[in-house]
Amino acid sequence: MTPAPEYDKFVKSVSNFSQDIIDHSINSWNGIDFNLTEPQIIKRFLLDRGVGVDYLNRNLAPILSHSSYEVKFASVFIHQKPRITRHISSINLCTGDTPGCELGDLLVVFCLLDKNKIPLFRSAVISQAKKDRILTSQSQQCLYDSDITFSMPARVYNNSIINTPERNLPDYSQGRTKALHYLILDKFPNLRQVPWNSNLEYSWTHFLNRILVGDLGLPFENPPSPPNPDWNCIVYDLLNIGQGIIPSRIQRGNALADIVNLFNDFNEYDKYSIEIEDEQGLPTLFIIVRDTEYETKNNR
Repeated sequence: MTPAPEYDKFVKSVSNFSQDIIDHSINSWNGIDFNLTEPQIIKRFLLDRGVGVDYLNRNLAPILSHSSYEVKFASVFIHQKPRITRHISSINLCTGDTPGCELGDLLVVFCLLDKNKIPLFRSAVISQAKKDRILTSQSQQCLYDSDITFSMPARVYNNSIINTPERNLPDYSQGRTKALHYLILDKFPNLRQVPWNSNLEYSWTHFLNRILVGDLGLPFENPPSPPNPDWNCIVYDLLNIGQGIIPSRIQRGNALADIVNLFNDFNEYDKYSIEIEDEQGLPTLFIIVRDTEYETKNNR
């Protein structure tokens, strides 16, 4: 990962608002019915007015938009989530109970931009949502706790920069605990780290705070040429899913740049979400920060 001193500066600055981040992250879930299914709960958080992303934009974003920084939360809700196939090399190490499983239920992407919306630092975390602390899918646990290689569905990799199915998750030495989490939606959301049996769990109250200060979320960059089927490619796939996630009025193929342009005006907090019904992908929460004074000469 390319060093990003501008991100270091942002971390020191935003740390002064840690209590505001904690308080408003709690309140953003007030009014959401946890008796609903996992997908319904996540949809409410991403799309409904008065809660979730809408609440964060109206209450937390103005606080964090200090000094030279503009902050905006945004969301994309996608109905059809990709179902991956486990690789034979992974099954040999962790048998599981089904040939495949869902890749996840929620993708969270953080992006620090310069004044011209060129990314300076990006990170992401994928979460699998559960209503309780009992894992009903052995394959899902294998995928998150131990699998390295898996196969993307054809609908995804046929439109990827790598048109073959195999993708590689980071191992623990490469920051797996920052990339994959379990999201427990039981009365109030908690995050549980991989591996499941570590029993390391913390409240959503610290989730946004950890992402903003770089303690959670694995950094990613534009895939090199030729690309590798690694974390960079996985996140790229999810941001370009089917090349149909971005409405036709936005130029396609530029991944995060298109998303940022879709939610263009940082001062218009009403323009923060879209809903996609006909493509495969993960429901996504975006945390977008723009430094209105800094201009980079290099496109990371």
